Amino acid sequence: MARSRRRVSEDLGERILDAGVSAVRDGRGFPGESTLVEMFRVSRPALREALARLEASGLIYRRQGAPTVLNAAALELAGRFDEFGEFSEVITEAGMEPKLELIEAQIQPWSPERHGLFRAEPEYVMRSVKRWLADGVPVRVAEDLVPLPRGSELSAIDAGQSVLTLVSSLFGDDVTWEIAVPTAVLASAEVARWLDVRRGSPLLKLQTIGLTAQGVEAFRSNDHHVPGLIPQGFIRVVR
Repeated sequence: MARSRRRVSEDLGERILDAGVSAVRDGRGFPGESTLVEMFRVSRPALREALARLEASGLIYRRQGAPTVLNAAALELAGRFDEFGEFSEVITEAGMEPKLELIEAQIQPWSPERHGLFRAEPEYVMRSVKRWLADGVPVRVAEDLVPLPRGSELSAIDAGQSVLTLVSSLFGDDVTWEIAVPTAVLASAEVARWLDVRRGSPLLKLQTIGLTAQGVEAFRSNDHHVPGLIPQGFIRVVR
C-alpha cells in the first residue's frame, strides 16, 4: 500500500512508516519519537506532524505513554477508496502490470436526460470512458462527464488527459473534494462489454462528484470495479 501511504503522509511520513514496518517485522516494535528524530534528523514538531497524518489516515495508533501501534492489516490493501490516487499505481502495488486505455471521448451537447443535472447548466460536456487492465484483464472502467464552461475553446481540449488536469485547465481551479457514493450493481450490456464480463455480473459502482474549493461542480463520474481482483477497501478510524 506504499502509493496510498505517499498520498496521505508526504515524504517524511512515508519514510517513517517504512522504517516502522521494517522494525515491526523484525520484532523490534515501532520506533519511538526520540529514535525517529535521530534517524531522520528532523525537528520534533515536524516528526509529530507526520505521525499525526499517519494516525489520521488509520495507519498507526498512538497513546500517551504507550508504544505506537502499526495497523498491519492496512498494509494488505493495494489501494483505498477513501483516498484519491492514480489507479495504475494501485495495480502496480497489487503486483500486476497496469494498462490504461481511452475507449471513448467526445464533446457532446448537454442534455439532462443523457448526462444528468448539473448545478450550472452547461452548453457542452466532455464525455470520456477509460478502462484499466491488470495483467491484461479489465478491472475498472470510468465514465467521466466534465461540464465545459461557456466560451471554452472546444478544439483545444485534450480528451486523453486526466479529469483533474482537464478541470484545472478549464476552470482555473483544482478539484478540492470528491463526494463518492458506493453501490452494488449488475453490469449493463454496455459496461459488461467494456469490462469483458457477462451482462448482469455483480460490480462495485462509485458515483462521484468532483468539487473545486469555490464549490463549482467540476465533474461527475460513474466508476465500475470488478470486485475481488484488486485488494482495495476503506480504512475507518474508530474514535
